[in-house]
Amino acid sequence: MTTLDLARWAAARLLALRYRLDIRDRSHLPETGAVLLLSNHASWIDWLLIGVASPRPVRFVIDRGIYRRWYWRWLLDRVGVVPISRRRPRQALATIAERLESGEVVCLFPEGTITRTGALGEFRPGFERAARAVRRGVILPVAITGTWGSQFSRGRRLRVAGLLRRRAIGLRFGRPLGLDVTAAEVQERVVELLAGSEDSVERASHGACRSRPPGAFAA
Repeated sequence: MTTLDLARWAAARLLALRYRLDIRDRSHLPETGAVLLLSNHASWIDWLLIGVASPRPVRFVIDRGIYRRWYWRWLLDRVGVVPISRRRPRQALATIAERLESGEVVCLFPEGTITRTGALGEFRPGFERAARAVRRGVILPVAITGTWGSQFSRGRRLRVAGLLRRRAIGLRFGRPLGLDVTAAEVQERVVELLAGSEDSVERASHGACRSRPPGAFAA
């Protein structure tokens, strides 16, 4: 068992203690070939959720500031993340293109940061440069719901009652898109996926009604 396999195994069991995952349309992810996963970003555990949900190993693009922290770096090096700097992103984009060209699955959060309001932020077009440098592959939109309002989000609401039950989280894979798709087009697709995933999370939460700002993810 590789370090990545071990990390995924451990993450799956830790997440199961606290969350009930509703994963939809995992079959949309091709069994082979380059795949660029583009997801909304509502919490610090989004990458763990995608890593557990994906049937293939995923290489994540993370902020270089996080990568430089010594207590994370040893693990991040072993699972093969791609650190990216906002000031000098070109080197990271070239690395992403190389990984995709070799047929790997790479995940990037095009909002560039975790939402502070629960609403979906504008998708940045930086990934377009990497995608268009690849000869073959697909872009796969991903929607995560249920993490906003958790202790791992910027809208965390700690309640005793909430700590006593597992939280419902939805993760939905969209249909493959071409490598020439724009950031605006991917964002539109993620919005559609979020709406469908929110419905499933609300049903899993027994129809519990929670107030949230317009356009926010289900909590």
